[in-house]
Amino acid sequence: MSGVIPITEQYQHFVEEVKENFWGDLYARTKQFWKQFCEEQSGRERDRYLGVKDYERGQCGSTGTGFTSGTS
Repeated sequence: MSGVIPITEQYQHFVEEVKENFWGDLYARTKQFWKQFCEEQSGRERDRYLGVKDYERGQCGSTGTGFTSGTS
């Protein structure tokens, strides 16, 4: 039966660095995800409040008003 292999100080620093990188990356990606999600949700809520549909948003420059009357 083999004995327990001692963990070197260099390996301990490596493990600590890997943990820090993992949690730091996870925190940054989570923060980025929630920021993007909130911005998209804000846009959807704004459009819903104004009664604008997705395909109507691009017409602002062509009509000059950005609103459609709903009649053809």
